[in-house]
Parts: sequence; C-alpha cells; structure tokens
Amino acid sequence: VSEGNDFYKPEGQWATSNKGISLIKIFPGLYDGGAIVAPVTEGQSGKAAKISTAYTTGKESILGFPPIPVITSGSLFTGVFSLNMLAPLKSTKFGIAYDKEPKLFKGVYKYKAGTNYIDGSKKPVEEGLDVVDECSIAAVLYEAKDASGKDVTLTGVDINTSEYRVAEARLKDGTDKEAWTAFELTFEYFPDKVYDSTKEYKLAIVCSSSKEGDKFKGAANSTLIVDELEVVGE
Repeated sequence: VSEGNDFYKPEGQWATSNKGISLIKIFPGLYDGGAIVAPVTEGQSGKAAKISTAYTTGKESILGFPPIPVITSGSLFTGVFSLNMLAPLKSTKFGIAYDKEPKLFKGVYKYKAGTNYIDGSKKPVEEGLDVVDECSIAAVLYEAKDASGKDVTLTGVDINTSEYRVAEARLKDGTDKEAWTAFELTFEYFPDKVYDSTKEYKLAIVCSSSKEGDKFKGAANSTLIVDELEVVGE
C-alpha cells in the first residue's frame, strides 16, 4: 500500500528497506529515485514485488545521522523495519512466529544484475569492479527464545551467522534470469540442529537485489522481481 511520495509498505507481516531510502532522500543530491521495493503489475500471477539496488552517492556522518552508503540494496522480508540510526543493519528485524516444521520454500523470480559493481565497504569506495552482482532469496528458521526465555530477533547483523539459526532454504544461483524462473528449495538443517516441536520458532523470508548488500556491496540498478512465495510446512 502507498505511504506517499512513491513509497510503499507491504500489508500483512512483510516489511521492506524503503524507510531507509526515504531517509536518504532527505539529503539533496544523494538519491532522487523512488522506492527500492515496489509493486509491479506484470507478476506471474497478478502483481509482484520489484526489489532494486540504488546508487545513493555516499556521505559521511552529518547532523547525528549515520554515514550514508554509496550503494543501498533493496530488501523484502518477513518481519519489521525499525530504523536504528546508530546501527543501520539492526533496522531490519527479521522473522515472524512460525509453528510448523518447514519443508520447502517455493516461488518464482526474475533477475537482472546492474553493470556498475561497487564495494562500499572500502575507503576509498571502489566502483566499476569486474564483479557480477547476484540476488539473494532465502528462508531461515530460527529459535525464538534464548536459554533464559528471552525473545530472540535476528537482524541484518546476525541473520547469516547466529547460533539460533536452525534450518535454511537458500537459492544457490542468484545470477541473471530473464524469464520467470521457478525455485523449490528444501530446508537444510545446520550442524547439531534439529526441529523440536516443544520450542518456539520464527521464520525469516529475505529477498535482496544484491546478495552482499548487507556489506554495502552491489551493482547499481540490479533488479529482482519475486512472486508466488510459499513455505510448505507440516
């Protein structure tokens, strides 16, 4: 649904990185485009979600804001986006309650990598690198409580490393796909992890237009379109 100024917020239990890009737009000259996650009408079935990587120019910290990255990857995920000014990667709070054992993660997608690959993690920033961008599509099941019973919510900091992760279904080939391409991924368990029906879990579905966007790496204008996402559990 529209939030105004060409920005969108998914209904239900989905969230996007649009709030981050809308903050960057406050600063003149950094980014003049629209939402990096937006609906498109030409889905495989009705509408679909278009996720893009934006060139956001980059800027050192100003007026108490964190540094603005040169590259900002779009992301669509189950969970909540809650802006954390001091630690931007903690703004993406991944996962919703899930009370089944997940078996398959299915859907369809298209992808086109941008041409200017940027490594914004380095200073000075390196642009025009001989690297081909890839998208990322994954579903992660993780424990919702720690040993003391405290709530666990994984973020952009630890969604790929946390000890609370139990199983994952991840697209291994994130290269260009011009036509609608179906995927059906089996959940694979991490070492020493099993599903325990007595425990509480959260499920994070995370789709990104640049697979290393969390490291401020990616190609400007990389575009991922996803539709018909489904997790099959029992």
